Amino acid sequence: MVNGKPRLCLNGKPYLFNGLLDQGYFHDGIFLPATPEGYEKDILLAKSMGFNTLRKHIKVEPQIFYYLCDTLGIAVFQDMVNNSKYSFFKDTVRPTIGLRRRSDSRMHNNIESRAAFKKCMKETVNLLYNFPSVVYYTIFNEGWGQFDSELLYAKLCDMDQTRIVDSASGWFTPKESDVDSRHIYFRKPVLSVGEDRPLVLSEFGGYSHRVKDHLFGEKNYGYTSYD
Repeated sequence: MVNGKPRLCLNGKPYLFNGLLDQGYFHDGIFLPATPEGYEKDILLAKSMGFNTLRKHIKVEPQIFYYLCDTLGIAVFQDMVNNSKYSFFKDTVRPTIGLRRRSDSRMHNNIESRAAFKKCMKETVNLLYNFPSVVYYTIFNEGWGQFDSELLYAKLCDMDQTRIVDSASGWFTPKESDVDSRHIYFRKPVLSVGEDRPLVLSEFGGYSHRVKDHLFGEKNYGYTSYD
């Protein structure tokens, strides 16, 4: 709380994290840039456009990426890599029409998938613990693989008490989370400030513009298209 209002802070001071959803695709190497310098170019491009944060979306990069974020000065919101099957109806349609309050204790209850997720979450924290650019962890994204988010919130806080923890980014809102994390694609983004925790608009937009000589295939993805 800062002056009675819930705020995200960096080194104890209120900070506006203004960032991009960084899915980690590269035109010259798909999942990796062709050279390590590609990471530096990407980070500096984001900074030149006025952004100070990258949300690394459902992907863990090689350590050179986080080292460059440390040295070039950009904050990282790090997603855990979600697993389990994805249900369009249960994980997208229901929360999109407003059914966002739902217990996740029985969601995605495959024992092997749950165990794999817990193992990978621990490995991710151990891998990235010493990179100061990593300031925020997202456990689940849009219901994908989501289960026992409140228990996992407690588990992650025990592992690392220095980062902000977002238990569920997007659709389903758990009671235990450092933030109220929203995705708004289909409705006007009229948001009210929460009383007990900061409000994070963790995804919005999704508008596409097809650029000649930068296309693959004829299909277009996006919630709105522009000429």
